[in-house]
Amino acid sequence: MCSWEFRLNKITFIIILKSAILILALTINAMIAFSQSYSLTVNITDLKNDKGVVLIKLMDANENTVKGLKGNIVDKKCTVKISDLPAGTYALSFIHDENSNGKLDMKTLGPPAEGYGYSNNARGLFGPAKFKDQLFELNSDLTMDLKTDN
Repeated sequence: MCSWEFRLNKITFIIILKSAILILALTINAMIAFSQSYSLTVNITDLKNDKGVVLIKLMDANENTVKGLKGNIVDKKCTVKISDLPAGTYALSFIHDENSNGKLDMKTLGPPAEGYGYSNNARGLFGPAKFKDQLFELNSDLTMDLKTDN
C-alpha cells in the first residue's frame, strides 16, 4: 500500500467517524426532545360532600383510556396530579363515587345521583358532554380547575 493510499483511507475513516458521531448526537437530541413528559394537576371543586372517592379517567384523542385514578376528598375538593404524560391531546372525566361502588349511580328517572364532570368544564344538554368538547392539548405542565355537576 502506498503512503498516499494510506492517507486517503485514514482521511476517509476520519470523515466516516465524524459523520457517525454527528448522527448519533442528533439522534440522542431528538430522542430527548420527543421523550419529554409533562404533568397534569386536576383540581375538582363543588363536590357534594366528603364521602367516598373521586374516580378519574384520562383518555387520549382516540377515546382510549390512558390512566384511571382515585382521588381522596377533603373539604369537598379533590386534587390529583398525573405525572409522566407525553405531549398530546387528551380528555378527562370524573365521578364523585359517594358510596365507593366504582360506578356512577343514577336516580330513578335517569339523571345521575352522584356528581360528575369533564375537562374544560364541558357540559352535555341531556346526557354526557360531547367528547370533542372535552379535548385539551398537553404540551407543558398544566393545572386544570374543574367544577362538579351535582
